[in-house]
Amino acid sequence: LLSYIALNMVASSVWQISRGGVIITTAIFSVIFLKRKFEKSAIIGCILAFIGITGVQLVTVLASTKNDENKNAEIAGVFLLLASLIFNGLGLVS
Repeated sequence: LLSYIALNMVASSVWQISRGGVIITTAIFSVIFLKRKFEKSAIIGCILAFIGITGVQLVTVLASTKNDENKNAEIAGVFLLLASLIFNGLGLVS
């Protein structure tokens, strides 16, 4: 539900790229709860995915030419996306 609410607040391309963060949250929760060990290549892949997703979200918010009210909605949408990724990652690990 959080993810679809965020879809109304951010561009659909940003939403779609940000949904790739499920890989990262699932990996983090797998290490925390399941005590799983990852190879270096998987860790590097998660780091690169994090950098890419964070870069897309930052560019969207910082380069926005919208007024302050719409920019605040975009920022709220990004935070809703992050919250949805956490809940989705928890659901996949449990």
